Amino acid sequence: MRCLLCLTVSVLAACSPVSRTALTRTFRKLESRFKHHAGFVLYNPEKDRIVFSYQGDRYFTPASNTKVLTFYTVLNVLGDSIPAMRYEIRNDSLIFCGTADPSFLNPGTCRSPAVTNMLRSFQGGLYLADNPLYAPPLGPGWAWSDYQYSYSAERSSFPVYGNYFTVARSPTGKTTVAPGFFKKYFRLADSTGRTMLLREWQSNHLEYAPARNLMRPEVWQVPFKASLTLTAELLQDTLKKRVEPLSRPYG
Repeated sequence: MRCLLCLTVSVLAACSPVSRTALTRTFRKLESRFKHHAGFVLYNPEKDRIVFSYQGDRYFTPASNTKVLTFYTVLNVLGDSIPAMRYEIRNDSLIFCGTADPSFLNPGTCRSPAVTNMLRSFQGGLYLADNPLYAPPLGPGWAWSDYQYSYSAERSSFPVYGNYFTVARSPTGKTTVAPGFFKKYFRLADSTGRTMLLREWQSNHLEYAPARNLMRPEVWQVPFKASLTLTAELLQDTLKKRVEPLSRPYG
């Protein structure tokens, strides 16, 4: 981000052919160094002109920079918050379902304790209702073989912990799994020449084979296979209260 900011400031100041030539030379050096193709376009909407362009007429596969536009759009359309869950109280029971809010107990986001506090403080029974997500767990273009990598966490109607768990190994060889709920799925295999970690397809069973004589820490974020039953069990383990799954749709 710092490099991008510096580059943008430099481009804004680029009013002479000499500056544009220098920027073009910088991009070419970056391409040579990192062995990839680069493209950059800076457009001035007030003057309706392109300030600087490097290979701006070439086609590129959409990359993470499109996420910036998506984020800006979402902030303007949704505001700074979204509903965390839907619920209703029937007699002594709290029936609730998710709204696909990805921030609940997610260690990588700004988390609000509101939902956790409400569920923990409720004195009656807790029932997690089904709320089918009209989208597959893995989106279009997601490689199915990437299912065990952190960037391919599944989509679900009630994400918990970002729909992934963490496996960490200290330099002393101690291995930890967080949340601890997933320890029952974890299996330590024999040491190998290099570290290997494999989660079974369509299952949460995980096999971990550490490298021999490894003296540095290792950390993995492993997506888990989400389901109504597993989400209820995970919530129950976290809240230390019984949570019953309801297979019928919410409402």
